[in-house]
Amino acid sequence: MKRGLLFVLISIILITTLVLVACDSLKQFSNKEDTDNENLKFVAINGSEAKVTQCLDAKLTTVEIPSIVKINDKSYTVTTIDEEAFRNCASLTSITIPDSVTSIGDYAFFECSSLTSITIPDSVTTIGEGAFVDCTSLTSIDIDKNNTHYKSIDGNL
Repeated sequence: MKRGLLFVLISIILITTLVLVACDSLKQFSNKEDTDNENLKFVAINGSEAKVTQCLDAKLTTVEIPSIVKINDKSYTVTTIDEEAFRNCASLTSITIPDSVTSIGDYAFFECSSLTSITIPDSVTTIGEGAFVDCTSLTSIDIDKNNTHYKSIDGNL
């Protein structure tokens, strides 16, 4: 009898803990600040930085990522191009990356088959795995000469 009561009590505590953790996770998710700005979606990473998470128009041919975006009337510095942010933007031929960006995520430009060249600013310290996979028209990746983390040799990363 005592074992059964102890089992029920432990089960109730465990279920209550799981429900509280799930509710807290949902609350954090719903408080995530984001905005759409000039055909791009941005999400706040922390109190001062934001990342590009998605290109909202796959038919865009040129994109200029702003260095600062407003989310809920607060300014954020754009520091990251998220994983797969420009995936399948097959019409994209050129993109301007601001000096504020330090990180390009995994597969960020996956299947951007019309992208012909890209210039990586000196601020970029991380380029994720497969960032330019299936960019079949990409003939040149130019790295700013002051970038100490990456080099371009004859247009190759």
